[in-house]
Amino acid sequence: MKTTQSPGTHSVNAHSENTQVYCFEHEPDAEQTLTVSIARAIAAVTGTEPGSLRPRLYDVLDTEALEQLIRRSREAGSQVKVSFEIADLFITINGNSRILIQMPSTS
Repeated sequence: MKTTQSPGTHSVNAHSENTQVYCFEHEPDAEQTLTVSIARAIAAVTGTEPGSLRPRLYDVLDTEALEQLIRRSREAGSQVKVSFEIADLFITINGNSRILIQMPSTS
């Protein structure tokens, strides 16, 4: 597995010949919401602006419910995992606020 450091507090991991998986860490106590962290992670992976993603995150899922679920999971010390697809990307959010983005193979 190859690991590189990207700007900010995000680390990027890429592995497998057919799939790329990128890992980003959301800091729960930061002023930035989990939703904004997800949008920025998607933008970093796709090379786009966070606001240009279509469909938008809130068109695909209830972002307030996601934020609440992850926050409560973290506070309770449980390990919830939420996955969804958007713009040909498979996104998984762990209870520890880790954002995993899986990109399809380009071959």
